[in-house]
Amino acid sequence: MFAILFGAACLAGLIWMGTRGHRHHWHQRALLYRAFERLETTPGQEKVIRNVVNELKRDAGDAHRSLGEWRQELARAMRGNAMDSHSLESLFARQDEDIRRLRDRAADALASVHDTLDEEQRERFASWIEKGRSPGFRGCHHPYRSLHERTAA
Repeated sequence: MFAILFGAACLAGLIWMGTRGHRHHWHQRALLYRAFERLETTPGQEKVIRNVVNELKRDAGDAHRSLGEWRQELARAMRGNAMDSHSLESLFARQDEDIRRLRDRAADALASVHDTLDEEQRERFASWIEKGRSPGFRGCHHPYRSLHERTAA
């Protein structure tokens, strides 16, 4: 039971980290720029994808705010003389609902991106997912140039 709570807290923490800070904002913009460049997207496709990413960030922020409520509820349950299983079940049900909602929104976002890209672009995007690689960054190097481009220069 604790593992579920811990996993949900970790997920919310990662989402929170991903939605904070100027440095991350630059990183995200650079990553999107590189992805657009590699996918050879049109301005219309880029607009749709940016909107989807911004909506998903907003949804992730909502999930992060729920984390504070989860922590408060868990703290109340731990302060009692006996563990209140009803409170824990209620907390777990809310966590499940929050995670389901975010998962559904992510699925909708992916469907929008899928519908926006053409067949060749989807193949490239799927290849990045399959290989576990981002389209732009290689370690801490400059995001706009690949390793090959830097070593060839």
